[in-house]
Amino acid sequence: MTRRHYARIILALVLLVGCLTVMPVGAMSYAIVKLPDNQYLASTYPDLENYTYSYIQSIKPTYNISLIINTGDIVDNPNQAYQWQNWKNARTYTTIPELDVAGNHDLVDYYEGNGLPNYTNFSVNTAATLSGGAINWTYVYQNFVFLGIGWSNGATTSACPNSTLDAADVTAFNTAQASNPTLIPWFLVHWYMEPGGSYSNAYLDQQIQQTMILRPSLISSGHVGNTDRTQNTIWNNTPVVESVYNQQLNGTPQGNYSGFQLWQVTVVGGGVTTINETTFQIYPTNVTWPTVTYYTGGGDSTIFGILIECHPKPDCCILWYISDE
Repeated sequence: MTRRHYARIILALVLLVGCLTVMPVGAMSYAIVKLPDNQYLASTYPDLENYTYSYIQSIKPTYNISLIINTGDIVDNPNQAYQWQNWKNARTYTTIPELDVAGNHDLVDYYEGNGLPNYTNFSVNTAATLSGGAINWTYVYQNFVFLGIGWSNGATTSACPNSTLDAADVTAFNTAQASNPTLIPWFLVHWYMEPGGSYSNAYLDQQIQQTMILRPSLISSGHVGNTDRTQNTIWNNTPVVESVYNQQLNGTPQGNYSGFQLWQVTVVGGGVTTINETTFQIYPTNVTWPTVTYYTGGGDSTIFGILIECHPKPDCCILWYISDE
Protein backbone atom coordinates (compact mmCIF):
# COMPACT_ATOMS: atom_id res chain seq x y z
CA MET A 1 0.00 0.00 0.00
CA THR A 2 1.42 3.37 -0.97
CA ARG A 3 1.10 6.61 0.90
CA ARG A 4 -1.36 7.82 -1.74
CA HIS A 5 -3.84 5.02 -0.97
CA TYR A 6 -4.54 5.53 2.69
CA ALA A 7 -4.68 8.70 4.75
CA ARG A 8 -4.08 8.53 8.43
CA ILE A 9 -4.85 11.16 10.95
CA ILE A 10 -1.63 12.07 12.75
CA LEU A 11 -2.98 14.85 14.89
CA ALA A 12 -6.44 15.84 16.10
CA LEU A 13 -6.85 18.79 18.40
CA VAL A 14 -10.24 19.40 19.97
CA LEU A 15 -11.11 22.58 21.78
CA LEU A 16 -13.83 21.39 24.11
CA VAL A 17 -15.49 24.66 25.07
CA GLY A 18 -19.15 24.19 24.26
CA CYS A 19 -18.52 21.50 21.67
CA LEU A 20 -21.31 19.16 22.64
CA THR A 21 -23.72 20.69 20.14
CA VAL A 22 -26.04 19.02 17.67
CA MET A 23 -25.41 20.55 14.27
CA PRO A 24 -28.54 22.09 12.77
CA VAL A 25 -29.73 21.04 9.35
CA GLY A 26 -29.41 23.37 6.38
CA ALA A 27 -26.09 24.73 5.27
CA MET A 28 -24.79 27.27 2.78
CA SER A 29 -21.33 27.51 1.30
CA TYR A 30 -19.19 30.04 -0.51
CA ALA A 31 -15.57 30.24 -1.59
CA ILE A 32 -12.66 32.68 -1.41
CA VAL A 33 -9.85 32.61 -3.98
CA LYS A 34 -6.30 33.37 -2.88
CA LEU A 35 -4.06 34.81 -5.62
CA PRO A 36 -0.33 35.26 -5.03
CA ASP A 37 2.60 36.90 -6.79
CA ASN A 38 1.26 37.42 -10.28
CA GLN A 39 3.87 40.08 -11.05
CA TYR A 40 5.23 38.30 -14.12
CA LEU A 41 1.75 38.03 -15.57
CA ALA A 42 1.36 41.80 -15.28
CA SER A 43 4.82 42.51 -16.68
CA THR A 44 5.16 39.87 -19.42
CA TYR A 45 2.08 37.68 -19.85
CA PRO A 46 -1.00 39.92 -19.73
CA ASP A 47 -3.06 37.45 -21.76
CA LEU A 48 -2.39 34.80 -19.12
CA GLU A 49 -3.44 37.21 -16.38
CA ASN A 50 -6.66 37.90 -18.29
CA TYR A 51 -7.18 34.15 -18.57
CA THR A 52 -6.57 33.68 -14.84
CA TYR A 53 -9.27 36.13 -13.83
CA SER A 54 -11.67 34.90 -16.52
CA TYR A 55 -11.14 31.30 -15.36
CA ILE A 56 -11.96 32.27 -11.79
CA GLN A 57 -15.07 34.02 -13.07
CA SER A 58 -16.08 30.91 -15.02
CA ILE A 59 -16.09 28.73 -11.88
CA LYS A 60 -17.76 31.38 -9.72
CA PRO A 61 -21.26 29.81 -10.01
CA THR A 62 -19.94 26.31 -9.28
CA TYR A 63 -18.24 27.26 -6.01
CA ASN A 64 -20.14 30.46 -5.18
CA ILE A 65 -16.89 32.44 -5.18
CA SER A 66 -17.56 35.75 -3.45
CA LEU A 67 -14.10 37.20 -2.80
CA ILE A 68 -10.52 37.24 -4.12
CA ILE A 69 -7.63 37.89 -1.73
CA ASN A 70 -4.26 38.91 -3.14
CA THR A 71 -1.17 38.72 -0.93
CA GLY A 72 0.95 41.06 -3.01
CA ASP A 73 3.45 41.42 -5.84
CA ILE A 74 0.68 42.52 -8.14
CA VAL A 75 3.30 43.96 -10.50
CA ASP A 76 7.00 43.32 -11.07
CA ASN A 77 8.10 46.95 -11.31
CA PRO A 78 5.84 49.50 -9.60
CA ASN A 79 7.28 52.36 -11.65
CA GLN A 80 5.92 50.88 -14.87
CA ALA A 81 2.37 52.14 -15.40
CA TYR A 82 1.63 49.55 -18.08
CA GLN A 83 1.98 46.73 -15.52
CA TRP A 84 -0.62 48.27 -13.23
CA GLN A 85 -2.84 48.79 -16.26
CA ASN A 86 -2.43 45.13 -17.33
CA TRP A 87 -3.61 44.06 -13.88
CA LYS A 88 -6.54 46.47 -13.96
CA ASN A 89 -7.53 45.18 -17.38
CA ALA A 90 -7.40 41.60 -16.08
CA ARG A 91 -9.62 42.60 -13.17
CA THR A 92 -12.36 43.51 -15.67
CA TYR A 93 -12.66 39.81 -16.55
CA THR A 94 -14.36 39.12 -13.22
CA THR A 95 -17.12 40.66 -11.13
CA ILE A 96 -15.67 39.26 -7.90
CA PRO A 97 -14.38 41.91 -5.46
CA GLU A 98 -10.74 41.81 -4.35
CA LEU A 99 -8.72 42.58 -1.22
CA ASP A 100 -5.04 43.46 -1.78
CA VAL A 101 -1.89 43.78 0.31
CA ALA A 102 1.42 45.25 -0.85
CA GLY A 103 4.33 42.99 -1.75
CA ASN A 104 7.94 44.09 -2.14
CA HIS A 105 7.57 44.36 -5.94
CA ASP A 106 4.66 46.77 -5.43
CA LEU A 107 6.83 49.35 -3.63
CA VAL A 108 8.76 52.06 -5.44
CA ASP A 109 11.72 51.87 -3.04
CA TYR A 110 12.29 48.23 -3.97
CA TYR A 111 13.76 49.62 -7.21
CA GLU A 112 14.98 53.04 -6.13
CA GLY A 113 16.69 51.99 -2.90
CA ASN A 114 15.09 54.61 -0.68
CA GLY A 115 15.27 54.08 3.05
CA LEU A 116 11.55 53.83 3.77
CA PRO A 117 8.78 52.15 1.78
CA ASN A 118 7.00 54.26 -0.82
CA TYR A 119 3.47 52.92 -1.25
CA THR A 120 2.22 55.68 -3.55
CA ASN A 121 1.84 53.66 -6.75
CA PHE A 122 0.34 50.71 -4.88
CA SER A 123 -2.17 52.91 -3.06
CA VAL A 124 -3.23 54.82 -6.16
CA ASN A 125 -3.68 51.72 -8.30
CA THR A 126 -5.49 49.58 -5.70
CA ALA A 127 -7.80 52.36 -4.48
CA ALA A 128 -10.78 50.88 -6.34
CA THR A 129 -10.50 47.49 -4.63
CA LEU A 130 -12.13 46.62 -1.31
CA SER A 131 -8.96 47.49 0.62
CA GLY A 132 -9.13 51.01 -0.81
CA GLY A 133 -5.41 51.42 -1.39
CA ALA A 134 -4.59 51.25 2.34
CA ILE A 135 -1.27 49.78 3.47
CA ASN A 136 -2.68 48.03 6.53
CA TRP A 137 -6.40 47.54 6.87
CA THR A 138 -9.08 45.64 8.77
CA TYR A 139 -12.03 44.39 6.75
CA VAL A 140 -15.00 42.31 7.93
CA TYR A 141 -16.36 40.06 5.22
CA GLN A 142 -19.10 37.51 5.86
CA ASN A 143 -17.69 35.12 8.51
CA PHE A 144 -14.17 36.56 8.60
CA VAL A 145 -12.32 39.57 9.90
CA PHE A 146 -9.32 40.18 7.63
CA LEU A 147 -6.15 42.02 8.55
CA GLY A 148 -4.07 43.13 5.56
CA ILE A 149 -0.41 43.81 6.38
CA GLY A 150 1.73 45.66 3.84
CA TRP A 151 5.34 44.81 3.08
CA SER A 152 7.66 46.56 5.54
CA ASN A 153 11.01 46.47 3.69
CA GLY A 154 12.86 47.19 6.92
CA ALA A 155 10.68 50.06 8.09
CA THR A 156 10.59 50.68 11.82
CA THR A 157 7.38 51.68 13.58
CA SER A 158 6.53 52.43 17.17
CA ALA A 159 4.96 49.01 17.62
CA CYS A 160 7.47 46.64 16.09
CA PRO A 161 10.69 46.80 14.03
CA ASN A 162 10.40 45.38 10.52
CA SER A 163 6.62 45.52 10.59
CA THR A 164 4.27 48.05 9.07
CA LEU A 165 1.74 47.50 11.87
CA ASP A 166 1.47 50.19 14.50
CA ALA A 167 -0.58 50.32 17.70
CA ALA A 168 -3.61 51.79 15.90
CA ASP A 169 -3.64 48.91 13.39
CA VAL A 170 -3.55 46.33 16.18
CA THR A 171 -6.31 48.12 18.09
CA ALA A 172 -8.56 48.37 15.02
CA PHE A 173 -8.22 44.67 14.29
CA ASN A 174 -8.71 43.54 17.88
CA THR A 175 -11.75 45.81 18.21
CA ALA A 176 -13.27 44.16 15.13
CA GLN A 177 -12.52 40.72 16.59
CA ALA A 178 -14.15 41.61 19.88
CA SER A 179 -17.24 43.04 18.21
CA ASN A 180 -18.31 39.61 16.96
CA PRO A 181 -16.84 36.48 18.59
CA THR A 182 -18.11 34.26 15.75
CA LEU A 183 -15.82 35.92 13.17
CA ILE A 184 -12.72 33.95 12.18
CA PRO A 185 -9.55 36.09 12.02
CA TRP A 186 -7.63 35.83 8.74
CA PHE A 187 -4.25 37.55 8.43
CA LEU A 188 -2.99 38.43 4.93
CA VAL A 189 0.71 39.21 4.64
CA HIS A 190 3.11 39.05 1.69
CA TRP A 191 6.17 37.40 3.27
CA TYR A 192 5.62 35.36 6.39
CA MET A 193 6.76 31.73 6.17
CA GLU A 194 9.48 29.78 4.37
CA PRO A 195 8.95 26.41 2.56
CA GLY A 196 10.30 24.53 5.58
CA GLY A 197 7.91 26.26 7.96
CA SER A 198 10.30 28.73 9.59
CA TYR A 199 9.20 32.35 9.93
CA SER A 200 10.47 34.96 7.50
CA ASN A 201 9.76 37.90 9.78
CA ALA A 202 10.21 36.99 13.43
CA TYR A 203 9.12 40.45 14.56
CA LEU A 204 5.83 40.25 12.71
CA ASP A 205 5.34 36.67 13.88
CA GLN A 206 5.77 37.74 17.50
CA GLN A 207 3.51 40.75 17.03
CA ILE A 208 0.68 38.63 15.67
CA GLN A 209 1.18 35.87 18.22
CA GLN A 210 1.45 38.08 21.27
CA THR A 211 -1.23 40.65 20.54
CA MET A 212 -3.78 39.40 18.03
CA ILE A 213 -4.35 35.62 18.29
CA LEU A 214 -7.49 35.55 20.41
CA ARG A 215 -9.19 32.51 18.83
CA PRO A 216 -8.63 29.99 15.97
CA SER A 217 -7.14 31.94 13.05
CA LEU A 218 -5.79 31.69 9.51
CA ILE A 219 -2.62 33.29 8.10
CA SER A 220 -2.03 33.47 4.32
CA SER A 221 1.14 34.63 2.58
CA GLY A 222 3.12 34.30 -0.64
CA HIS A 223 6.50 35.67 -1.84
CA VAL A 224 8.42 32.36 -1.77
CA GLY A 225 8.42 30.94 -5.31
CA ASN A 226 7.14 27.47 -6.21
CA THR A 227 5.73 26.90 -2.74
CA ASP A 228 2.45 25.50 -1.47
CA ARG A 229 2.68 24.70 2.22
CA THR A 230 0.11 24.73 4.99
CA GLN A 231 0.82 23.85 8.59
CA ASN A 232 -0.90 24.06 11.94
CA THR A 233 0.55 25.81 14.95
CA ILE A 234 -0.68 26.16 18.50
CA TRP A 235 -0.38 29.71 19.81
CA ASN A 236 -1.73 30.63 23.24
CA ASN A 237 -3.49 27.24 23.33
CA THR A 238 -5.22 28.25 20.10
CA PRO A 239 -4.94 26.52 16.69
CA VAL A 240 -3.57 28.69 13.89
CA VAL A 241 -3.41 27.50 10.28
CA GLU A 242 -0.50 29.07 8.38
CA SER A 243 -0.44 28.87 4.58
CA VAL A 244 2.21 30.09 2.15
CA TYR A 245 1.34 29.77 -1.54
CA ASN A 246 3.11 31.18 -4.60
CA GLN A 247 2.62 29.35 -7.88
CA GLN A 248 5.34 31.27 -9.75
CA LEU A 249 8.24 29.14 -10.93
CA ASN A 250 11.88 30.18 -11.15
CA GLY A 251 12.25 28.75 -14.62
CA THR A 252 12.58 30.05 -18.16
CA PRO A 253 10.54 31.92 -19.15
CA GLN A 254 10.07 33.10 -15.59
CA GLY A 255 6.51 33.30 -14.38
CA ASN A 256 4.72 31.74 -17.36
CA TYR A 257 2.52 29.86 -14.92
CA SER A 258 -0.83 30.39 -13.23
CA GLY A 259 -2.81 28.92 -10.36
CA PHE A 260 -4.68 29.81 -7.18
CA GLN A 261 -6.02 28.45 -3.92
CA LEU A 262 -9.76 27.97 -3.45
CA TRP A 263 -10.88 28.18 0.18
CA GLN A 264 -14.37 26.72 0.54
CA VAL A 265 -16.42 27.77 3.55
CA THR A 266 -19.50 25.95 4.83
CA VAL A 267 -21.84 27.81 7.16
CA VAL A 268 -24.60 26.28 9.29
CA GLY A 269 -26.87 28.40 11.45
CA GLY A 270 -24.74 31.47 10.81
CA GLY A 271 -21.51 29.83 12.02
CA VAL A 272 -18.63 28.34 10.04
CA THR A 273 -18.53 24.55 10.24
CA THR A 274 -15.82 23.66 7.73
CA ILE A 275 -13.07 25.36 5.75
CA ASN A 276 -11.53 23.32 2.94
CA GLU A 277 -8.69 24.32 0.62
CA THR A 278 -8.11 23.18 -2.96
CA THR A 279 -5.16 24.19 -5.15
CA PHE A 280 -5.88 24.84 -8.82
CA GLN A 281 -3.13 24.92 -11.42
CA ILE A 282 -4.58 26.28 -14.66
CA TYR A 283 -1.48 26.94 -16.81
CA PRO A 284 0.66 25.51 -18.42
CA THR A 285 -1.28 22.38 -17.46
CA ASN A 286 -4.70 22.17 -15.88
CA VAL A 287 -4.60 20.24 -12.61
CA THR A 288 -6.96 20.40 -9.65
CA TRP A 289 -5.30 19.02 -6.55
CA PRO A 290 -7.53 17.04 -4.16
CA THR A 291 -9.75 19.08 -1.90
CA VAL A 292 -8.49 19.60 1.65
CA THR A 293 -4.99 18.83 0.50
CA TYR A 294 -1.89 20.68 -0.53
CA TYR A 295 1.46 19.78 -1.99
CA THR A 296 4.93 21.07 -1.14
CA GLY A 297 6.69 21.72 -4.41
CA GLY A 298 5.04 18.88 -6.37
CA GLY A 299 6.86 15.80 -7.63
CA ASP A 300 7.35 13.15 -4.97
CA SER A 301 6.72 15.52 -2.08
CA THR A 302 4.47 14.36 0.70
CA ILE A 303 0.88 15.50 0.37
CA PHE A 304 -0.79 16.87 3.46
CA GLY A 305 -4.27 18.13 4.13
CA ILE A 306 -5.87 20.39 6.68
CA LEU A 307 -9.52 20.57 7.63
CA ILE A 308 -10.91 22.96 10.20
CA GLU A 309 -14.29 22.06 11.65
CA CYS A 310 -15.92 24.75 13.76
CA HIS A 311 -19.23 24.50 15.58
CA PRO A 312 -21.48 27.58 15.49
CA LYS A 313 -20.62 28.28 19.09
CA PRO A 314 -17.53 30.53 19.45
CA ASP A 315 -14.12 29.06 20.32
CA CYS A 316 -15.14 25.50 19.51
CA CYS A 317 -13.06 24.07 16.70
CA ILE A 318 -11.61 20.73 15.73
CA LEU A 319 -8.39 20.94 13.74
CA TRP A 320 -7.61 17.76 11.78
CA TYR A 321 -4.09 17.46 10.41
CA ILE A 322 -4.03 14.64 7.86
CA SER A 323 -1.14 12.91 6.12
CA ASP A 324 -1.16 10.20 3.47
CA GLU A 325 2.50 9.49 4.10
